[in-house]
Amino acid sequence: NRLAGGLGLPTAAAARAVAYAKSKLGAPYVWGAEGPNAFDCSGLTQAAYAEAGVRIPRTTYDLVNAGQAVNRNDIQEGDLILCNWSAPGTPEHVMMAVSSTMAIEAPTPGQSVKFSPIPSGHIEVRRVA
Repeated sequence: NRLAGGLGLPTAAAARAVAYAKSKLGAPYVWGAEGPNAFDCSGLTQAAYAEAGVRIPRTTYDLVNAGQAVNRNDIQEGDLILCNWSAPGTPEHVMMAVSSTMAIEAPTPGQSVKFSPIPSGHIEVRRVA
């Protein structure tokens, strides 16, 4: 699915998932929400990939094992960025990369789906499509 030997081009499914997430910019964060009008962090990523025909786990705790691990230097559009670690192996937040430096996320109560920089601290990157 990747063109020209991995030049950082997303798969069609990843591109569709990102397009769906972008269409939800401004939707409110609601804990446990799975869309279509409100989302929590993992609800947004699951809904986006479902729209693209890809099934992924519902919770951040399960997403840490989804797909394949990707090096931070190889982040592509659609990759899941797991961050905000409460313990080793326990991420409390997930975002979806829209570039090598930016992501889209449903951040926290009181905020809405928005673009944010990919965190500079410890992250794990998972490619699910």
